[in-house]
Amino acid sequence: MAARAGRRRAGALVLAALVASTAVLSDGCGQRGTLAGDASPPVPAFDKRTLDPGFRAEGVGVFDVDHDGHLDIVTDQYWYAGPGFTPHEIRTPQTYDAATDYSLCFAVFGDDIDHDGWTDAVVLPRPYDPALSTPPEPVLWYRNPAGADVHWTPHVIAASAAIETGVYVDLFGDGRRELLMGQDPSLVLSWYAPANDPTLPWPAHPISAPGFAGAGHYVHGLGAGDVDGDGRTDVVTGYGWFSQTSDPMSWTFHPAQLGPDACSEMPVLDVDGDGLADVVCGRPHDYGLHWLRQNPLASPTAERTFDDRLVDDTISELHALAVADLDGDGVPEVVTGKRWWARGPTGDPGAGDPPVLTVYSIARDGAGGVAFARHDIDSASGVGTQFPVVDVDGDGKLDVVIANKNGLFFFRQR
Repeated sequence: MAARAGRRRAGALVLAALVASTAVLSDGCGQRGTLAGDASPPVPAFDKRTLDPGFRAEGVGVFDVDHDGHLDIVTDQYWYAGPGFTPHEIRTPQTYDAATDYSLCFAVFGDDIDHDGWTDAVVLPRPYDPALSTPPEPVLWYRNPAGADVHWTPHVIAASAAIETGVYVDLFGDGRRELLMGQDPSLVLSWYAPANDPTLPWPAHPISAPGFAGAGHYVHGLGAGDVDGDGRTDVVTGYGWFSQTSDPMSWTFHPAQLGPDACSEMPVLDVDGDGLADVVCGRPHDYGLHWLRQNPLASPTAERTFDDRLVDDTISELHALAVADLDGDGVPEVVTGKRWWARGPTGDPGAGDPPVLTVYSIARDGAGGVAFARHDIDSASGVGTQFPVVDVDGDGKLDVVIANKNGLFFFRQR
């Protein structure tokens, strides 16, 4: 315990000073060690801009709201018109208390839901917990008013959400995205898509059986990617993964210990370049970033297994992760950070640590060894529950946009 606490204190000092980077090594035997910052490859630098200091949302989207050719930043309360990011109301705005409150916006995804040529906003709320006295909040999509500076009309997708946080992804490779989340109250992991009339609640198409542990109220851990290499997108949870079949109404469950209720978002990517899809897992209410490495199959009919490799145990509350090639070298980086006060000022281990925003670069040695190099972008923002990595200003470089209990931030890549 003393050594672990010492690593956390050292990590906090590095964050506070915004010193270079720390690399964490993981070889083919699952061993781990730290490497001095000078040996770590550099990643791009970012300039921070605070767009709103208030706590309004913990999810945020980026898309062109007004058809002016500039990308805009969108929460459930405002859209901020690029390139200057002037705020315009989507609904009546409200500010929350970071110590005691949760927002109504845990994720935002842009999509033209009604096919009128204007991008709308899909908004996932705080998950519903029947043990609490608060009523459930609906999952909504807000209709873009097509250039009018008025409040956007909300339409209900589902009466509530269970799992935290949903995923919006093209499951079937047809250019259309589906919403993945837990269905309440039956606790079925389902995919949702609008029917002929998108203003009506979206039909739920089951992936799991009822009562699935990975679809429970406030359960964490959801991702999508091609786990088995068959060209189809599979669904990953902390309790196992569902392989897609040729029938979108039929999924095959493969039990696996992938951090049950101990992962936030679960990006699927081949970390070590061995041709097998791995999973990256951040602990949402404890310390730790983990690499869940897929092992080679023992036989063609064997179930796939994963080794849990610890990457970094010095940051807590890693509630959101994004994978993107920030430097254009063909190897993606993992962008993540601390969600400030995920359960209030004292609810989680490390709740009061600096709210760092971090990039982990991945270096492969060609023999199965991998080095994760940590690079701290900022120590006074952190992440929320969902965020985009996208070229906001159109300069060809990927940027990062964060909404959380510390405010709304635009990190522009230099």
